[in-house]
Amino acid sequence: MQYVKDWYEFCSTKNNYNGEGTALTIGVFDGVHRGHTALLEAIKRTALRTVVVTFDKNPEELLFKHKRNRINTLRQKYNYLKSKNIDDIIVIDFSHEFSKIRGDVFIRTLIDKLNIKHLCLGQDFRCGYNLDTDIDTISGLFYNVVNIEIVEDVRYKDNKISSSLIRKEIEKGNLLLVNELLGREYCFDFYGIEPDSFEEYIVFPVEKIVQVMPPKGKYYVDITHNMCDFYPSMMRIEEKGVFFDKKNIQDTSIAEVRIKYTL
Repeated sequence: MQYVKDWYEFCSTKNNYNGEGTALTIGVFDGVHRGHTALLEAIKRTALRTVVVTFDKNPEELLFKHKRNRINTLRQKYNYLKSKNIDDIIVIDFSHEFSKIRGDVFIRTLIDKLNIKHLCLGQDFRCGYNLDTDIDTISGLFYNVVNIEIVEDVRYKDNKISSSLIRKEIEKGNLLLVNELLGREYCFDFYGIEPDSFEEYIVFPVEKIVQVMPPKGKYYVDITHNMCDFYPSMMRIEEKGVFFDKKNIQDTSIAEVRIKYTL
């Protein structure tokens, strides 16, 4: 993973893909859901080196001060993308300074620095300051520079599969639907978070959680402590955080929790 903390430093670096064209897609990829998978499969169908450009946070967190708005953490997102056999993942720090860059400048810089030959984007893709650059603008500006493929939306029944839809369904507690839209079970990432420990239970305080929370209640889950072996257990969500009874867990150091359904 290449982490771009300073966009202008990235702009000043040499092209690392000289002589090797790339197939690239861009997005927040929050959840890496079935709609995102269509974009990833599109770049993999080429014979080019595959590159995903994404961001370290959802822009809404910065621009609209949303908290607990992520479907997955950055660590999870990276792991999900790598599991799709993507060659290179570039993560950009979505800072206030970066948010003011025009979309056409952003796309042109990526084309120049990453030697893009094939660019795959979703139908409603927009980027740049105040979302000033859409698909039509990109196609008009760069049609003779790079092959642009517009990937159709993936739908579930009458709805487009999107991160926004999935967040809403998580908040409603529709976990079976969420898992269908994601293509896997929704998973809390507690890796590196120290829970508060009491005599009979542990709790991950709500202020330490960045992911979207299902409603208060009890849930059947699968727990892992080592990122490999999962075992069935239960958790409960309350106003103050996520609780686990010590009698139901093997260790207080929990890495991930796959949420299956509510009791």
